[in-house]
Amino acid sequence: MDFIEMIATAAIGAIMIRLAARYFFGSDSDIGYEEALRILADREQSLLLDVRTAREYEKRRPAGAINIPLQELKQRLAELEPHRNKQIVVICASGMRSRMAVQTLQKQGFAGVKNFRGGMGSWRGEVESG
Repeated sequence: MDFIEMIATAAIGAIMIRLAARYFFGSDSDIGYEEALRILADREQSLLLDVRTAREYEKRRPAGAINIPLQELKQRLAELEPHRNKQIVVICASGMRSRMAVQTLQKQGFAGVKNFRGGMGSWRGEVESG
């Protein structure tokens, strides 16, 4: 293995370690169930955003959530504009899509955005079914 290959291998390894750490340990914007409940208790100043597909959302959804699938989020940002200054808790099935949605919203200037760690599998609150 020459020097360039060693550098490339080391860089790829570092990226993989960083991604794995982020997946297992979360980030500053990740919150658990108790923190989500605290934020969502003030319904006037918070929003629960479900970024799963419409089909997933119809099967089982957190009570009071609005649904904007991740793949539609950028095109539907105007729908979230009235909530720009609110605390937004984002949820999906496992916590991966919601983390991507949090990053998208933060890049668009939404400051109070949090990722619900663990997704619907960790949601213990009231749910609605379609």
